[in-house]
Amino acid sequence: MSGTGGAPGTGGAPGTGGAPGTGGATGMVARTIEAGANHTCALLASGLVYCWGDNIDYQTGDPSTPIDYAPKRVPEIINAVAVATGGRHSCAVLQSGMVDCWGTDDHGQLGDAYTISRVAAGMVKNLYDATTAAAGDNHTCVLHGSGSVACWGANDAGQLGDGTTTEEHSPVYVAGLTGAVAVAAGSTHTCALLAGGGVMCWGNNASGQLGNDSHTSSAAPVAVAGITTATAISAFAATSCALLADGTVRCWGGNMYGGIGDGTTTERPRPAAVTGIDSAVAIAAGYYHGCAVLRDGSARCWGYNYNGQLGNGSTSNSPTPVTVTGLAGAAGISCGNVHSCARLANGSLQCWGGNGVAQLGIANSTISNSPVPRTVVGF
Repeated sequence: MSGTGGAPGTGGAPGTGGAPGTGGATGMVARTIEAGANHTCALLASGLVYCWGDNIDYQTGDPSTPIDYAPKRVPEIINAVAVATGGRHSCAVLQSGMVDCWGTDDHGQLGDAYTISRVAAGMVKNLYDATTAAAGDNHTCVLHGSGSVACWGANDAGQLGDGTTTEEHSPVYVAGLTGAVAVAAGSTHTCALLAGGGVMCWGNNASGQLGNDSHTSSAAPVAVAGITTATAISAFAATSCALLADGTVRCWGGNMYGGIGDGTTTERPRPAAVTGIDSAVAIAAGYYHGCAVLRDGSARCWGYNYNGQLGNGSTSNSPTPVTVTGLAGAAGISCGNVHSCARLANGSLQCWGGNGVAQLGIANSTISNSPVPRTVVGF
């Protein structure tokens, strides 16, 4: 549900972000885009955060409606440097190093030491030096400037990485992990990119999503087999992916409908090369699909396509990458359950795929799905 997706660009000059709560303000400039399960959030160059889509648990930060058809500002958030979207919650890392979260809190995934859902963003307890964050179904993790990782929330599969399976409602540190430079969270597993190019993962391994050539879950980090030159990582559901320094992509874990991108639907407990990708600059794993931005600004996606989330104008599944129709100038990408979104180099946003709860942000309740990219209102 989250990952680095490559280094974010500036997206041009910072925009104002519009008036709080108005949504749809023109000229907003996105720094990053993050797709949750069925909602989406964008971090603006100005440090504001806007969200849209499914809001049944207040994951867009709006108290007024269960669905936000167009982007609305999360009113409590200013000076954000990163945003993370999970199953039914969202978090923002602030310039101060503190983290604010909102949405459902049934497993303590908001990190405020309680299990009470919040419509208003609230501060994570005892956390002051975070640099980025990742959110899974019911857990959240942050990267510290020191290279350590702290996590909180559900821990039934060991996804917090502290060596236990005890649910935690405030941050605990991942056991023995040092030198991390990025973090990504799937449904019930988590991965960290190390400074040297290796990747460590922990949590549920039933589909091989830890990448260590086994199906044994681990409550502490294990090394992903054969990955030594990774520059970015992403995870969603039971799949993990890494972008390598040579522009190729490796994915591992669940491969239903071809979400690994290697031309098969065979589960992969160790990394497999995504077919035909050799110039990627950003990556994203989705529920049963994945996407990559290429060096020329185009994007290719693979896997499950029933809702048009591959963006190639069809609804046919593809176990190998297909080109996203009409997308040019892409610089970042993110995938949700059944939708995908791209940030363009100029800071505008486009989304495609399932739109049953307005996760595309196109402000039109009559369009259920779109198999080609559509511009997010206001960007």
